[in-house]
Amino acid sequence: MDEGRPPRGDSGSRLIDLAQRLVLKKGFDPDDFVISGSARLWLSGHRDRISDIDIVARGETWSRALELVYDGQGYLATTHISGAKVVKLHGGLIEVADHWFMEGSDTDDLIDSAEIIDGLRYFGFGEIIAYKLKLFRPKDRADLARMGLLPDSPPRWPYPSGRIEVPRQVPREAGNRQPGNRATLVTV
Repeated sequence: MDEGRPPRGDSGSRLIDLAQRLVLKKGFDPDDFVISGSARLWLSGHRDRISDIDIVARGETWSRALELVYDGQGYLATTHISGAKVVKLHGGLIEVADHWFMEGSDTDDLIDSAEIIDGLRYFGFGEIIAYKLKLFRPKDRADLARMGLLPDSPPRWPYPSGRIEVPRQVPREAGNRQPGNRATLVTV
């Protein structure tokens, strides 16, 4: 096992530490990437464990991720969902993609509008819910149920029962965070 590499299924804190080390030791710019997978759900208590950290990167951070591959510190792959290029670091525990798979998504907008928690950018719940509804794999359904967003699942903070507006992937002008079109999800 690599030094500093946590086992798969780690509770999350050590995986997030790996992402922070990319900033501190590997030259990743925290303004040039967003953590895009279920790590945000782990932070909010909607997930007990995460097995990896998914990142969408741009600019110098994406270039730096590729340099790590050329230096033998990771490998390059392609996602089966969208064909996005993915740099896998720390044995695949950190996956850095060059774009997000959702049709119509804009990498710059996703990064610039992300929530900042402890110096790292994370997808907001709207983006998380949208992609989990699109993929709807068993693990996505389990996450949606834990958030109280599927019938017969009790709601958990931060989502009250009732109507919840879920933003669709709509391009927004830089600096203008207009909600655009919204879909309404009804919970019970």
